[in-house]
Amino acid sequence: AAVKARIFGLPFVAFRGADGQAHVLADTCVHRGGALHKGRVVDGRIACPYHGWQFDGTGRCTLIPSLGADAAIPARAKVDAYPVIERYG
Repeated sequence: AAVKARIFGLPFVAFRGADGQAHVLADTCVHRGGALHKGRVVDGRIACPYHGWQFDGTGRCTLIPSLGADAAIPARAKVDAYPVIERYG
């Protein structure tokens, strides 16, 4: 599940990848500005609730559904990713 977080007034989304590792990204999709925390986690990637763009834990877009599974993803299709350290369970 995706979790919304606001730190220093800025919106973030936290989720776990397929391997269970925690990831934190900016909460705004680069396509149309959708709130990623309202999306769902699909195979360890966060999917935007509007058009289904999927982002991995590094913020790189891995799927644009309207282009098809084999389409080349533009390098600029990414969101900011932040380092995560888990402590105390």
